[in-house]
Amino acid sequence: MLTTIREKTQGWIAAIILGLVTIPFALWGINTYFESGGRLNVAEVNGVEISVDTYKRTLEDQRRSLQQTLGRAVDPRLFDTPEFRQRVLDGLIDELLVAADVEAHGYRVSDAELSRQIRLAPSFSAMVSSIRNSTRRCCATPV
Repeated sequence: MLTTIREKTQGWIAAIILGLVTIPFALWGINTYFESGGRLNVAEVNGVEISVDTYKRTLEDQRRSLQQTLGRAVDPRLFDTPEFRQRVLDGLIDELLVAADVEAHGYRVSDAELSRQIRLAPSFSAMVSSIRNSTRRCCATPV
């Protein structure tokens, strides 16, 4: 049977048919690369696009953050649910909307206020405390 198929596809008619079928597939396939521009977006907010890469990176950051917070108690299947993915997308959209609103109303933060807020942040305090402790251990060696 395979020999018969091979014999039937060796002629010039088969070559013409194969060429007629191949050319449209090649042209349409190449055309899709030029039309899409290679960039896919998951959302657009006020003309600002949220790319697939940004979305995937944020998904991964959220997953990592939840795993650090909850430890092994978190079920890995949670990250594959449509609700989790939608929550992450909603968060990205909210960030863009808040940023647009802040810019539209001209809100600004002074350097002094920013510095004060950073010093009051618990994570910053823990980091400074950790650095101080490691410096004391490093430098407090008996002579």
